[in-house]
Amino acid sequence: MITKKHVASDYQKVGQMKKGIPRKHVTLVNMNVWFGMDARGYMKFGEFESSARRRARFDILAAGLKDLQPDVIGIQEANTLPDYAKNLADKIGYDAVWKTTNSGIKLLGRGIPTNFAAGNVIMSPNGCGLRLLGAERLSGKGLQLKNLSFHFTELRDVIAAMTTIRDQPIIIFNTQTHFSVIWHQRWEKLLNQWVDSYQLASRKRKNLLNKIEKSQARRNIEICRLIAFVKKITTLYDYPFVIMGDFNDTADSPEMNRLVDELNLQEAYRVHNPGKTGYTWDPDRNTNTGYDASRLWADGVTPRDPLNRLEAQFDAKMARRIDFIFLSYQFEPHMVKKADLIFTEPTDGLFASDHFGLRVVLDRLPDKTSFPV
Repeated sequence: MITKKHVASDYQKVGQMKKGIPRKHVTLVNMNVWFGMDARGYMKFGEFESSARRRARFDILAAGLKDLQPDVIGIQEANTLPDYAKNLADKIGYDAVWKTTNSGIKLLGRGIPTNFAAGNVIMSPNGCGLRLLGAERLSGKGLQLKNLSFHFTELRDVIAAMTTIRDQPIIIFNTQTHFSVIWHQRWEKLLNQWVDSYQLASRKRKNLLNKIEKSQARRNIEICRLIAFVKKITTLYDYPFVIMGDFNDTADSPEMNRLVDELNLQEAYRVHNPGKTGYTWDPDRNTNTGYDASRLWADGVTPRDPLNRLEAQFDAKMARRIDFIFLSYQFEPHMVKKADLIFTEPTDGLFASDHFGLRVVLDRLPDKTSFPV
C-alpha cells in the first residue's frame, strides 16, 4: 500500500538541496535517451555503438539540458542505472529519482546481462524537494527489486514523483510502454504487403499476426494499469500533475484516447500545435533510428526473425509522434505558451538519441484556489 510517507527502498535520490533559481515560466522536458542496444543476448546485449560514441551522446544531452534548464525532466531508457541518473544529475546540477525497470538476473548489481540495467528517471533542479512517491508494474513477469532482479522477458512500469516549482507542488508520472507494430488502418495495406513479401507458410503468418495482436493488447493493459495508478496517487496528493513518457503509440489510438478521456487530460503538444505532426520518431531526419530499423541485429551479421524484421521495417518507414506530455485537468489551454521538439539537430554529426525530445513551456502552475470543485 502506498501512503503519503511511503518511499520504497528501491527508489533513490541524488543531489544536494539548495535554493532553486526563480523563473517566470515552467518548463517540462521529456526525452527517451536510447540505450543503444538490441536487447538480445544472455551474458551481454548486442551494442549498436561504441562506448565512446555513447559517452558523446550523453555529453550532448547533458549540455542541452543544462542550457534549457527545465523545471522537470522525464527520461526513459536510462542505462545503466543508477550511474546514469547520478552522473547526469551531477553534470547539470539537478536532483534525480529513478526505478530500474529491466536488468535481467542480478544480485547486488552483479549478474547478466552485464551491460544492461535500464529504467525511468525524473529530475528537477536542486532544492525543489524532489521525492519519489511510488511505482507500479504495468506488464511483464519476474522480480525487479533494488538489490535483486530475476526476469527473462521485458518488464514495463511507471514511476511517480513530487517536486515544487516556485513553491507550488506538482506530481510527475513517467513511463515507457511496450513497443510493437501499430496495426493502424493508415498503414494496414503496407504492413500486409510486407508480411506477404516474407513468403511465410500460412501457419507462420498466422503466428506472426497473433504476436502483433497480443503486443497491442499488452499495451492496452498497460494503459489501464497506468490509469489506475494515476488515480491512486492523485487521490493521496491533490495537486496538479503531468504524465510524460515514450508510449510507443500514436495520439489517435484507442488506448491513448482512453488515457486522455478517463483522466481528463490535455495533450500539450496538440493544444499548442493543432494539426502539426510533431514526429518524435523520424527516420527521415534522425540517423540514429537506422539502428533499430536495420534488418540485422547489432552484430551486423545475424538476420532478424520475421516479427523483428517487420518491426524494423515499421521503424524505418513510419515517422510518428510517440512521446507525450499530458497535463491534468487543473491546467487551462492558455497556460501552454510553447510546445516543441528539442534535440532535433545533430552536434558534430551525432544526434543525442534516436528520439527527438519534447519541451512544454507553461506560463505558470495552477493555483490551488483555481481548482474546480
